Amino acid sequence: MIEEYETENMLIDEELGQTDEGWRITDDNQADWALEKIAAIDAEYRRKEVVAKNKIAQVQEWLDKQKEQAEQQRSFFCALLKQYFESLPATAVKQTKTQKIYKLPSGVLRLKQQQPEYLKDEDKLLEWVKTNKPQFVKIKESVNWSSLKELVATAGDKAVDTQTGEVIDGIEIVEREPKFDVEI
Repeated sequence: MIEEYETENMLIDEELGQTDEGWRITDDNQADWALEKIAAIDAEYRRKEVVAKNKIAQVQEWLDKQKEQAEQQRSFFCALLKQYFESLPATAVKQTKTQKIYKLPSGVLRLKQQQPEYLKDEDKLLEWVKTNKPQFVKIKESVNWSSLKELVATAGDKAVDTQTGEVIDGIEIVEREPKFDVEI
């Protein structure tokens, strides 16, 4: 791997001409060569990405099968333990208002009362709440930034309303460097 890198650097040195300041592109041919290098680098990365994604998918598939097997085995033993728990005399099980508990050295068997599940039809429920309990309707407010931005001017690090000249509270202007891009 290191030898590949050193060989590549020597080829680049020969192609571009190493200077005291590092590599420099001095003409269109060298610039075009650099674009070809970028295209090759991108293609090699995409190839490696496909290989990695395939390997990840393969490992994920294996892991999913392992999880399924573990869940099946766990369910089997949980069902046996539930059967055992249900066969215990009431005097052996500690009972509270919401649960029954049986303790063993390696763990606890517990039968717990659950709260009911609420299956909601959001549209029907919203209509009922609007009519009968409007205080429980949520309304989310947000700024229409795309429209407001048309009225915003920059004054240093402040945003100013172009119609009134007023400084707009809640906006800070952060200047950014121009972004260089290479298109292949």
